Amino acid sequence: MIAAVTDTDLVTFVVQTHTIKSEDFQAIIPGAVEELRRKLEAGNNYFVLFYDNATVHRTQAVRDELVRNHCLAIHNCPYSPDLNFCEKFIRLHKAKLQEHLQKL
Repeated sequence: MIAAVTDTDLVTFVVQTHTIKSEDFQAIIPGAVEELRRKLEAGNNYFVLFYDNATVHRTQAVRDELVRNHCLAIHNCPYSPDLNFCEKFIRLHKAKLQEHLQKL
């Protein structure tokens, strides 16, 4: 699963049946940014994305997609899952996420 979350909400997610590739991660960025802009309704043109150091997050294609969508990327410290907000969000909202997945 690839997911975009805020401190309070699941913005968007995609369930993959295969190993996640850079193209999969790259494809979710425009929709996530568009949904964030809609939710914030503040006309914010720039976003900071925080994610782990997976190889698929660090490709040139992903960096280009982030630039196109006015996003700054901040990578989590290597081997620090306790600092990974997405992991904490998923742990806290696991039941809701499972409910979403069952509807697919």
